[in-house]
Amino acid sequence: MKNTVLIPLNSLSKCKTRLSDVLIEEERKEFTMAMLNDVCSVFFDFGLEIYIVTPEKNIKPEYKADIFYDASDLNSALINATKNIEADASIIVPADVPLIKRFHIEKIMEMGSDKEVIIVPSRAGGTSMLYRSPKNVIDPLFNGISFFRHLKLLKKKKLRYAIYDSFLLSVDVDTKQDFVEVLIHGEGTRTYEYLMDIGFEISFEEEGRPFISREI
Repeated sequence: MKNTVLIPLNSLSKCKTRLSDVLIEEERKEFTMAMLNDVCSVFFDFGLEIYIVTPEKNIKPEYKADIFYDASDLNSALINATKNIEADASIIVPADVPLIKRFHIEKIMEMGSDKEVIIVPSRAGGTSMLYRSPKNVIDPLFNGISFFRHLKLLKKKKLRYAIYDSFLLSVDVDTKQDFVEVLIHGEGTRTYEYLMDIGFEISFEEEGRPFISREI
């Protein structure tokens, strides 16, 4: 069975705007690319074909990946890309889950041997990964609380599915507080190294709760 990975990526100038209070635009672009390369590296090492689905034309990932240019909305772009890839099964994973590991992919493949869909929830009700076999057995419904929308659709279509709950995969980096999880769990990733290189570190309040600070 041929499995293909689809990684949606917004245009770099629009990526991670919620981090504007701590990262300037150029840093946000570099940070986004660090996360993308962390995600790509895991699938590349696993030997899977990678497509980056994006409206961005100035993108050069470190790892071999095909670029599927599409300026339509996120889900429409993923639907279009799915139609154009040659694959039996597809894995959709956002570019902002830098704590992904090889064992996650191995587990997804194992669970997918007798399921049509494997869904991985992110924090706050989003979706960190969507495995589909056949490749287009359901349309993607990303953005917002997509986990519940996907789940509702799976039940409506009476598909064989499983939920893979993983803390590391649930960490999609959108806010400064998410840096805490990267700096605790992400040593060895490009994302971790980038944050360290530009001066971020974990500090602690009197109550012992961690927060992010930056040494300029």
